[in-house]
Amino acid sequence: MNFQQEQRSTMMAEIIRPMFTSLPLPRGVDADELLRGYLVALEGLLPSTLKSVVLHLVRGTWHEEVKFCPRPPELANMVRFEQRRVDAVNRPRLPAPATIQQPFKDIRITQRNRADELQTAGYHFHSNCESLDKFKSGGRNGQYPSGSIHLWAIDEVWAPRQIAQEPDTARTAA
Repeated sequence: MNFQQEQRSTMMAEIIRPMFTSLPLPRGVDADELLRGYLVALEGLLPSTLKSVVLHLVRGTWHEEVKFCPRPPELANMVRFEQRRVDAVNRPRLPAPATIQQPFKDIRITQRNRADELQTAGYHFHSNCESLDKFKSGGRNGQYPSGSIHLWAIDEVWAPRQIAQEPDTARTAA
């Protein structure tokens, strides 16, 4: 046994010993043999949980009546039960599924706001257009000016304002 295992066994034995003085041992059972059985049965379980179980047993507050020191497998089961109880208490609470869902977001409102932004940016309402396919074919046919934007959820096409091109006077003068 290495140093850490020996130290853990000593700690576990110190946690278990008060149970021997509070609860009677069954007749003919050697306390040292019982302690070795406990250490084997409790291998891998948390000392803090074992301490909690022993305190419940010594105080008489364990959820079942216990008249004698439990056998090693019984104590191991008690420790596992207590660990599941502690884990359930400490498990983070997840919000109810209804609170996780986002409220319904209407894309028509979003695109109406986008139309207002386009109008502020200098675009103007060009026409209604029911589908993206019609918008694409209209763009190829020259129905919509270059830079037009189709807001499909509200069936509108917004086009940039056309700037009238003035003849370049600097070139004509030369």
